Amino acid sequence: MIEKLISVFIMIVLFYMSIGSITEFSKLDYDKISLLIKEFNLGYIEDIQIKEIPSICDINYSPIDFDFDYSGNYKGCQCINKSNRSKIDSFLDKCPDNRDECTFFKERNEKEILYWRSKLICIKRSDLSLKDFSLVANSSVKCKDDFKSCGRIDTLGNYLCIHKNNTCPVSNIGILHDPRDGNF
Repeated sequence: MIEKLISVFIMIVLFYMSIGSITEFSKLDYDKISLLIKEFNLGYIEDIQIKEIPSICDINYSPIDFDFDYSGNYKGCQCINKSNRSKIDSFLDKCPDNRDECTFFKERNEKEILYWRSKLICIKRSDLSLKDFSLVANSSVKCKDDFKSCGRIDTLGNYLCIHKNNTCPVSNIGILHDPRDGNF
């Protein structure tokens, strides 16, 4: 009798745990997952160029898709009070004359983001995607003949092997100070 009660209790607990895990799984952002899968299926990025604007990308390069659009804003006025709190009044044609800490802003329409800090970022994609390559479990195992290692590809210690004629994918990006213009 006790065994049956324990079995029923365990089944109820497992049932509630199953419902809980399904509920958590349903909170996933499917749009972001589909974008990730789409990116994974595209050719890998083998080179990046930074261009001054106005400019266009070189042949075989395309502007990076930030997948983000600026939604725009209404015209208005932003004022900061004595307690350093900001207040925004939309649809105003100008800021009140009696306030010192106010800034007027114009209406801006929705806009596709193509630039980063006034720079055009161009990428060159390979015809191959990362799924076309093999992983080697650790650095002591060598890539097959006619293949080269592009280094560690993940936190699990796997290394990426690609054909010697292909360019390794970009795997590290650094934003450095440019002494020519003082910008980062």
